[in-house]
Amino acid sequence: MNSFEEDNLQPLPTHPNQEATEKKIFFPSWNCFCCEDSGFVRSHLVRLVMPTFDWRRDKLPRCSNCNAISTKPNLAKYNIVDKRFSMKLCVKLDKKSREDWALFAKNQQRNVIAQKAQQAAIELAQNKSLRKRDRTPHEDLAQQQKHSYTRKNWDLDLKTEELENEYSS
Repeated sequence: MNSFEEDNLQPLPTHPNQEATEKKIFFPSWNCFCCEDSGFVRSHLVRLVMPTFDWRRDKLPRCSNCNAISTKPNLAKYNIVDKRFSMKLCVKLDKKSREDWALFAKNQQRNVIAQKAQQAAIELAQNKSLRKRDRTPHEDLAQQQKHSYTRKNWDLDLKTEELENEYSS
Protein backbone atom coordinates (compact mmCIF):
# COMPACT_ATOMS: atom_id res chain seq x y z
CA MET A 1 0.00 0.00 0.00
CA ASN A 2 1.25 3.45 -0.92
CA SER A 3 1.57 5.79 2.06
CA PHE A 4 0.93 8.83 -0.15
CA GLU A 5 -2.50 7.80 -1.46
CA GLU A 6 -4.38 10.22 0.80
CA ASP A 7 -2.19 13.06 -0.55
CA ASN A 8 -3.32 12.49 -4.13
CA LEU A 9 -2.29 15.74 -5.88
CA GLN A 10 -3.00 16.58 -9.47
CA PRO A 11 -0.25 18.13 -11.62
CA LEU A 12 -0.55 21.81 -12.45
CA PRO A 13 0.02 22.77 -16.10
CA THR A 14 2.67 25.41 -16.72
CA HIS A 15 0.63 26.96 -19.54
CA PRO A 16 -3.03 26.26 -18.77
CA ASN A 17 -4.52 28.35 -21.59
CA GLN A 18 -2.13 27.14 -24.28
CA GLU A 19 -4.23 24.11 -25.18
CA ALA A 20 -7.41 26.13 -25.53
CA THR A 21 -5.98 28.74 -27.88
CA GLU A 22 -4.93 28.16 -31.44
CA LYS A 23 -1.25 27.62 -31.96
CA LYS A 24 0.32 30.19 -34.22
CA ILE A 25 2.46 29.06 -37.10
CA PHE A 26 6.05 30.01 -36.37
CA PHE A 27 7.70 32.31 -38.87
CA PRO A 28 11.12 33.61 -37.87
CA SER A 29 11.86 37.27 -37.33
CA TRP A 30 15.54 37.06 -38.24
CA ASN A 31 17.12 39.84 -40.24
CA CYS A 32 19.34 37.39 -42.10
CA PHE A 33 17.91 34.01 -43.03
CA CYS A 34 21.28 32.82 -44.31
CA CYS A 35 22.77 32.63 -40.81
CA GLU A 36 19.65 33.16 -38.68
CA ASP A 37 21.48 36.16 -37.16
CA SER A 38 24.22 33.91 -35.75
CA GLY A 39 26.97 35.05 -38.11
CA PHE A 40 27.56 31.54 -39.43
CA VAL A 41 25.83 30.20 -42.55
CA ARG A 42 23.45 27.37 -41.63
CA SER A 43 24.90 23.96 -42.48
CA HIS A 44 21.98 22.89 -44.70
CA LEU A 45 22.61 26.00 -46.82
CA VAL A 46 26.38 25.45 -46.85
CA ARG A 47 25.78 21.98 -48.31
CA LEU A 48 24.12 23.61 -51.32
CA VAL A 49 27.48 25.21 -52.11
CA MET A 50 29.84 22.61 -50.61
CA PRO A 51 28.11 19.19 -50.73
CA THR A 52 30.81 17.48 -48.64
CA PHE A 53 30.64 20.04 -45.82
CA ASP A 54 30.73 18.59 -42.29
CA TRP A 55 30.28 21.12 -39.50
CA ARG A 56 32.15 18.87 -37.05
CA ARG A 57 35.24 18.76 -39.27
CA ASP A 58 35.30 21.87 -41.46
CA LYS A 59 35.65 25.56 -40.71
CA LEU A 60 32.34 27.36 -40.29
CA PRO A 61 31.50 29.71 -43.18
CA ARG A 62 31.03 33.30 -42.08
CA CYS A 63 27.94 35.10 -43.31
CA SER A 64 28.79 38.20 -45.32
CA ASN A 65 25.17 39.31 -45.55
CA CYS A 66 24.99 40.70 -42.02
CA ASN A 67 27.47 41.80 -39.38
CA ALA A 68 26.42 39.33 -36.67
CA ILE A 69 29.89 37.76 -36.67
CA SER A 70 31.39 41.08 -35.58
CA THR A 71 29.85 40.49 -32.14
CA LYS A 72 32.14 37.43 -31.77
CA PRO A 73 35.66 38.85 -32.34
CA ASN A 74 37.51 36.16 -30.36
CA LEU A 75 36.55 33.39 -32.84
CA ALA A 76 39.31 34.43 -35.26
CA LYS A 77 42.02 33.32 -32.83
CA TYR A 78 40.63 29.74 -32.85
CA ASN A 79 40.95 29.52 -36.66
CA ILE A 80 37.43 28.08 -37.16
CA VAL A 81 35.99 30.72 -39.49
CA ASP A 82 35.84 30.25 -43.27
CA LYS A 83 35.77 33.71 -44.86
CA ARG A 84 35.30 32.65 -48.50
CA PHE A 85 31.54 33.19 -48.73
CA SER A 86 30.91 36.41 -50.62
CA MET A 87 28.08 38.84 -50.03
CA LYS A 88 26.51 37.80 -53.36
CA LEU A 89 26.52 34.12 -52.35
CA CYS A 90 25.07 34.88 -48.91
CA VAL A 91 22.30 36.95 -50.50
CA LYS A 92 21.43 33.97 -52.74
CA LEU A 93 21.39 31.64 -49.74
CA ASP A 94 19.30 34.15 -47.78
CA LYS A 95 16.77 34.25 -50.61
CA LYS A 96 16.67 30.44 -50.80
CA SER A 97 16.14 30.16 -47.05
CA ARG A 98 13.34 32.76 -47.13
CA GLU A 99 11.62 30.82 -49.93
CA ASP A 100 11.93 27.60 -47.93
CA TRP A 101 10.42 29.25 -44.85
CA ALA A 102 7.57 30.71 -46.90
CA LEU A 103 6.84 27.28 -48.38
CA PHE A 104 7.01 25.69 -44.93
CA ALA A 105 4.59 28.26 -43.49
CA LYS A 106 2.24 27.81 -46.44
CA ASN A 107 2.24 24.01 -45.98
CA GLN A 108 1.68 24.41 -42.25
CA GLN A 109 -1.27 26.70 -42.96
CA ARG A 110 -2.69 24.13 -45.39
CA ASN A 111 -2.33 21.41 -42.77
CA VAL A 112 -4.10 23.53 -40.16
CA ILE A 113 -6.94 24.30 -42.58
CA ALA A 114 -7.21 20.63 -43.60
CA GLN A 115 -7.34 19.53 -39.97
CA LYS A 116 -10.04 22.09 -39.19
CA ALA A 117 -12.06 21.02 -42.24
CA GLN A 118 -11.72 17.36 -41.32
CA GLN A 119 -12.77 18.06 -37.74
CA ALA A 120 -15.74 20.13 -38.95
CA ALA A 121 -16.77 17.33 -41.32
CA ILE A 122 -16.58 14.77 -38.53
CA GLU A 123 -18.63 16.99 -36.20
CA LEU A 124 -21.22 17.66 -38.92
CA ALA A 125 -21.49 13.96 -39.74
CA GLN A 126 -21.93 13.13 -36.06
CA ASN A 127 -24.58 15.85 -35.64
CA LYS A 128 -26.52 14.69 -38.73
CA SER A 129 -26.17 10.99 -38.02
CA LEU A 130 -28.89 9.06 -36.29
CA ARG A 131 -26.18 7.00 -34.62
CA LYS A 132 -25.01 8.33 -31.32
CA ARG A 133 -21.73 6.44 -31.50
CA ASP A 134 -19.25 5.25 -34.12
CA ARG A 135 -19.52 1.75 -35.52
CA THR A 136 -17.47 -0.93 -33.88
CA PRO A 137 -14.98 -2.76 -36.13
CA HIS A 138 -17.34 -5.75 -36.19
CA GLU A 139 -20.31 -3.59 -37.23
CA ASP A 140 -18.16 -1.85 -39.85
CA LEU A 141 -17.08 -5.17 -41.37
CA ALA A 142 -20.66 -6.44 -41.42
CA GLN A 143 -21.78 -3.25 -43.18
CA GLN A 144 -19.02 -3.53 -45.78
CA GLN A 145 -19.97 -7.13 -46.51
CA LYS A 146 -23.64 -6.19 -46.82
CA HIS A 147 -22.75 -3.32 -49.16
CA SER A 148 -20.53 -5.59 -51.26
CA TYR A 149 -23.26 -8.24 -51.50
CA THR A 150 -25.81 -5.60 -52.53
CA ARG A 151 -23.47 -4.21 -55.22
CA LYS A 152 -22.88 -7.69 -56.67
CA ASN A 153 -26.61 -8.42 -56.79
CA TRP A 154 -27.28 -4.99 -58.31
CA ASP A 155 -24.75 -5.73 -61.07
CA LEU A 156 -26.40 -9.12 -61.67
CA ASP A 157 -29.82 -7.47 -61.87
CA LEU A 158 -28.51 -5.01 -64.47
CA LYS A 159 -26.99 -7.79 -66.56
CA THR A 160 -30.18 -9.84 -66.34
CA GLU A 161 -32.21 -6.80 -67.39
CA GLU A 162 -29.86 -6.18 -70.37
CA LEU A 163 -30.18 -9.80 -71.49
CA GLU A 164 -33.98 -9.65 -71.22
CA ASN A 165 -33.99 -6.47 -73.31
CA GLU A 166 -31.84 -8.11 -76.01
CA TYR A 167 -34.05 -11.19 -76.31
CA SER A 168 -37.29 -9.25 -76.20
CA SER A 169 -36.37 -6.97 -79.09
